[in-house]
Amino acid sequence: MTSHKFNYTFVLDKTNNIEIYLPESVFEPTYTSNLCIEAAQKIIDINSSVLDLGCGSGIVGLALAKNNDIKKISCSDLSPHATSAAKINFELYGIDADIRTGSLFEPWKKSKFDFIIDDVSGISEEVAKMSPWFGENIPCFSGKDGTELTLEVIYKAKNFLNTSGGLFIPVISLSNVNKLIKIANKSFKNVSEVASKTWALPKDMMNQIERLKQLKSEGIINFEERFGTILCNTKIYYLRD
Repeated sequence: MTSHKFNYTFVLDKTNNIEIYLPESVFEPTYTSNLCIEAAQKIIDINSSVLDLGCGSGIVGLALAKNNDIKKISCSDLSPHATSAAKINFELYGIDADIRTGSLFEPWKKSKFDFIIDDVSGISEEVAKMSPWFGENIPCFSGKDGTELTLEVIYKAKNFLNTSGGLFIPVISLSNVNKLIKIANKSFKNVSEVASKTWALPKDMMNQIERLKQLKSEGIINFEERFGTILCNTKIYYLRD
């Protein structure tokens, strides 16, 4: 039995929190995590096999297993710090999961899933470096426009999906949204928005506002300015054939 203890409270919704173990070297869950869970709960049933790709602390897969009784949970992340934390969290709750370390689909050769939930880095690398979200041991290799990892997931996902399976992808306005949606529609027959949230940029990023405006003018990212606040948006899309 692990000696680690819960040290972080993830607020799932107004009435439901999940306690997890979260070391400093692992990405802290964000609105994207909440939206991925919200979207998945609308579509995934308890008999489905689910891959939480870019799992971080394992919060998405853990929430689905704990609150929706989904038994076949697999998780992976590039960071060994993340997969170590995910293993601890599933163990703390006594829930079984197949957790592996590696880049994107590399750990899952010859594996197939009913659903894949993509939660890999999806914002511009330059914005990530400005942000409080990515620490020294937290990777973000999403490219200048934030699309590189998500596009790779879109291109490769069908090789790891069962027939009639589906892929959830977060699309964040701090990336090239139009590019992502265009490729998603070319790659899958059905692309639908299943969850959305508008959120304020952290105040400690406002000192980078001129550079953010420049990135916006270049079409790399997008946001709204309202009453001195920068508003961004995250949407979850469900892709299937």
